[in-house]
Amino acid sequence: MTRQASHVDLRLDNRPTATRELRAAVERVAEACGLDPGERFDLKLAATEAVTNALKGTPESHTVEVTVAGHEDAVEVEVVDQGVFSPVRAALHRGPDAESGRGIPIILALVDELEFAQTGRGTRVRMSKRAAAAGEGPSSFGYGDSVSPRDLARRSLRDRSYR
Repeated sequence: MTRQASHVDLRLDNRPTATRELRAAVERVAEACGLDPGERFDLKLAATEAVTNALKGTPESHTVEVTVAGHEDAVEVEVVDQGVFSPVRAALHRGPDAESGRGIPIILALVDELEFAQTGRGTRVRMSKRAAAAGEGPSSFGYGDSVSPRDLARRSLRDRSYR
């Protein structure tokens, strides 16, 4: 079955309605692309985490550009912020008892692909979630066993004593 691709562009600012608008857009596109309710929940949570981090501590006038693009059996969410962010630097400065800094591991656990990039406009976070085919099992990452991205991230969190 071929599904109609969808596309939503948002400009979100630091107001309480921003995450509600984001989640509604992700839900519409993800449902149209055939993601099941659990997959849609995971993508909404991951996208909300990325947008919340981009807006954290900014004035109301600060905007973040979000694109939610549906493809035949996958949804891509792109968040572009005007700031500069380094996931490596953030990980190095986070201790096991830190109150924040768990966003990247959470996003990794919820999506199939994740990319960070510095652009001329700032930081771009791009994530993708695919609809699981009927009977499809976890992906293989070449570690001698099959493991899903979610399980891989959970193992990483457990092994690094994040609690």
